Amino acid sequence: MQHKTRIQWHAVLIGYTVDFLITLAVVNIGVALEPQILSGSFFATPIGTIVAILLTLSVAVGGWIAGRLARHERFLHGFLVGGIGIIMLLIQGFIDGPAGLDAILLQFTATILAGFAGQLSQWPAVRQRK
Repeated sequence: MQHKTRIQWHAVLIGYTVDFLITLAVVNIGVALEPQILSGSFFATPIGTIVAILLTLSVAVGGWIAGRLARHERFLHGFLVGGIGIIMLLIQGFIDGPAGLDAILLQFTATILAGFAGQLSQWPAVRQRK
């Protein structure tokens, strides 16, 4: 008897990888535009606010991809993309010191948003005509 796993980890890891790559690009552009962006609150400046929104949306994109690839339990797969982000935030806290409250709240918000994005992945963007 073959056991079917509930979680498709390849989908979650691909979604997280896409999120990570988008995050690298957004953070690098944000730091180039405003070098002190990572030293304080994201919401202290307009550039920081835009970066925070884009980082949240990048987790949602990763969640959408994970849900699309998994094809079942889409919310769970999208949510797990954000969950990996929470784990990485905790690991980073042990290395670099604790994250700011805004970064923690953004990651938790992004995790929930990624779950909903994973659920929304069941609907194709463009419906094909028959």
